[in-house]
Amino acid sequence: MNTLLTEYLSRIELREPEQFKNVVIVPVFTSATAAPDYLTLTEALQQQLATITEVSAGGQVPNVKVANHSDLFLLLVDGEELIGARQNRTLNTSILLAAKSETIVPVSCTEAGRWSYKSAAFADAGYVSPHKLRKIKSSSVAASLKAAMGHKSDQQAVWGKVANYCVASQVESPTSSMHDTLAARANELEEFLRNLRPLPNQQGLVAFVNGEVAGADIVSSARAYQVLHSKFVRSYILDALLEQRPGRIEKPRERAASFFEALKGCTERIHLVVGCGEDHRFEGPGVGGAALVAGADIVHLNLYRN
Repeated sequence: MNTLLTEYLSRIELREPEQFKNVVIVPVFTSATAAPDYLTLTEALQQQLATITEVSAGGQVPNVKVANHSDLFLLLVDGEELIGARQNRTLNTSILLAAKSETIVPVSCTEAGRWSYKSAAFADAGYVSPHKLRKIKSSSVAASLKAAMGHKSDQQAVWGKVANYCVASQVESPTSSMHDTLAARANELEEFLRNLRPLPNQQGLVAFVNGEVAGADIVSSARAYQVLHSKFVRSYILDALLEQRPGRIEKPRERAASFFEALKGCTERIHLVVGCGEDHRFEGPGVGGAALVAGADIVHLNLYRN
């Protein structure tokens, strides 16, 4: 692992965990220097400072077009879901887009049964894809990058996992839509969110489901994290609802620290990224994931348990 990542991990601080039912969140803080200021997807769309559309009238399943109209960078987070246009999509990787730019962005479809316009542009779904779906997608994107094929996912595997979620949730979705499944559990999702709120200046989290580390997300901006917190937490709740098991979670802070420590033993590969910066991919026996790095700053770190 390179010096930048090692130094970054040394600056992570873990706070007292918060628990609701079978989910535990360990808040993450870091003294690492902040990256250049950026807007989140939610902020940019709410302020009409970004537009996301199909790449053309006919569209392409694995790509969408993002126009950043603002004077700031725009951060798109791996797994954020876009709804509307010809079919719902999820972002294949975290991307930092330059101000006043237009970029073709890699995505995966999370709605297999629709290819017709619902709207001219995409809207923010308000969540990041469930973490087991993110893990499947991230692993296949890493394999694609290793083969020098870009940020492509295994679309069949993504559709298969979305269909599994629909069946397990007993949701009838005419288009096999991830959004329909999460919408059907909206009240339960909100109950978790009311009980797992962010702390001031928090920048990330480590999530435990049923006593096991599920994953972690950290962003460089505490302000941006306040916007993204509910999306990150939602990413872990659906699996927690579908796989509820009792059990006490022992020493979550220590186990979260060990999770980060395991990252130091991973194989690290660095790839070109869409937009600005570099895409760092990690693969190890206990942990895998990715980091979006811009200059000397880690803008977003996403990890999952192997």
